[in-house]
Amino acid sequence: MPENMRVKNSVRESHIGPEPFKETHEKEQETLSFLEDFLSKHSNVVVANSFGKDSMVVMHLCLRINPDIMSFMVTTPNKPVDTIVFRQRVLKEWEIKKFHYIMENVLANLVNLDMKY
Repeated sequence: MPENMRVKNSVRESHIGPEPFKETHEKEQETLSFLEDFLSKHSNVVVANSFGKDSMVVMHLCLRINPDIMSFMVTTPNKPVDTIVFRQRVLKEWEIKKFHYIMENVLANLVNLDMKY
């Protein structure tokens, strides 16, 4: 895992002291424990990632446990350029090697969905 992904105690304890982060740290540890248990029981886990804030947190936690975890993004040709630029930056900086793009219309054909809007 790249050094910049590791949360250091100095960050948690900067300026305002460790107490305001205590509950957040406990939730983080509980989530990591849950994910470690889940990933140890299931070998073919793939993380869906939209590159929004929630997906990024899940991806970050999963990569801390398994740096080789596979992920994918269902995308469209209309995806905002900022999202594409951000995605490429994250893939490079976090050294994510197992990532796949799935176009929405291809996914619809794979699962036989009616994609009428």
